[in-house]
Amino acid sequence: ADESAADESAADESAADESAADESVTGKSVLEKVSSKISLSGNGHIMFGQIASGHTHGIEGANFIKKHWQNFYGARIDAVSQPVSWFTSKVSLELGSAWPVLRESTIMKETYKLQYRSILPQAVGIFHFKVNDILSFLIESGMMEYAFNPEVKNLGNYLHRSTAYPLNLSTKLDYIYSNLMGIRFETGLFNERWKIGWMINSILNQAPFFDMNMSWYMSYITRNKVFEAGVGLMAERVMAINDTLTDCIRLRSTLGDTTLTLRGQKLNGRLTFDVKQLFDNNSIFGANDAKIYTEAAILGFKDPEYYPDDTLAPKPDLLHRIPLMIGINLPAFKILDVFNIEVEWCAYPYSFDWWGATRQAPSPKPHLPSDSTMRDNYENKDNFKWSFYFKKSISKFDVIAFFANDHIRYETYNAESQFFTEQSLRTRNNWHWYAKLQYNL
Repeated sequence: ADESAADESAADESAADESAADESVTGKSVLEKVSSKISLSGNGHIMFGQIASGHTHGIEGANFIKKHWQNFYGARIDAVSQPVSWFTSKVSLELGSAWPVLRESTIMKETYKLQYRSILPQAVGIFHFKVNDILSFLIESGMMEYAFNPEVKNLGNYLHRSTAYPLNLSTKLDYIYSNLMGIRFETGLFNERWKIGWMINSILNQAPFFDMNMSWYMSYITRNKVFEAGVGLMAERVMAINDTLTDCIRLRSTLGDTTLTLRGQKLNGRLTFDVKQLFDNNSIFGANDAKIYTEAAILGFKDPEYYPDDTLAPKPDLLHRIPLMIGINLPAFKILDVFNIEVEWCAYPYSFDWWGATRQAPSPKPHLPSDSTMRDNYENKDNFKWSFYFKKSISKFDVIAFFANDHIRYETYNAESQFFTEQSLRTRNNWHWYAKLQYNL
């Protein structure tokens, strides 16, 4: 009897061990299954170049610099998970250097040291339901990385890279996207050749912070992919966190104008013509070759009454608030991946400065220079912008070069540590160039 009991006990222990082993295998399998649905990618880069001619901090014509060398380096990691076919999550992290564009001084030496910065360009969850070949739905929420016009290489993308009052345009070094915290709904029709969307996002990069923009957009691409068109409409700061700041309540009494507000409406349109799709055999072209695209916007529909009250100041005109951009990817026949030229015209007669005329708080009233030379420059000589962009990929390496007179606003600070609000390349003779070496994981 004792021997029988011992045998039963041993059998139970053996079964328990096998069960534990099975659970361990099952748990390992689950981990392997989860990890197999997470893909990692990213890059590391070094970028060097010059501000050949431009300005640092300050307004008007102050703080001119010439042949100022710049060096940046950084890395990015992207994690994408798709546990089911209809849901994807994306998280990206960037680490990089941020040299302040300053001349050395004995004042506030800490601001002149090399700075490092980490940002989260995107952290989103995306629900994508494809009902059939005719209908699909997309919901994206979180910190979105969004470009209204994905064809541009530098200029353009006005819907989210501009303000209406005061009018301001912006660009970044080799980065066309806007980082928007919010939610986006999109409906796709006929294999997503038609896309209709709605978006609401919080303003994170310009004071007053956290006001909400609301935008609508629609795009269409022909079946043969020769033409693609898109249109977007935005109600800027339609929901204010603090009406006192957004509607400039305190400035109204100071400036004697009850119509002051940072709110506005913007209309943006784009069109792309892919010439190579007209050829039966276009294998000699690269994927980006022979594309012509254009973009235009109306930034503010109302002529504001609060333009500078000066007999020499231009009168408000809708044409002042219409930027027009044209770009072309010249045929490089696979020698280069991208050989791009972009030009832009915007006859805004004041400086591109999102802070406005007053230094105490953001104002929709543009700054009117006291210096007659700079006044004439803003009115007549800074209307034309241009950009040249080249890219060649060799295995996992990218070699990029660009030359431009664009709307860059460098990360600079003056002696009082006030941030810089006016663009750095302010005259027709200002420009910068960069070369970028990038390794992709």
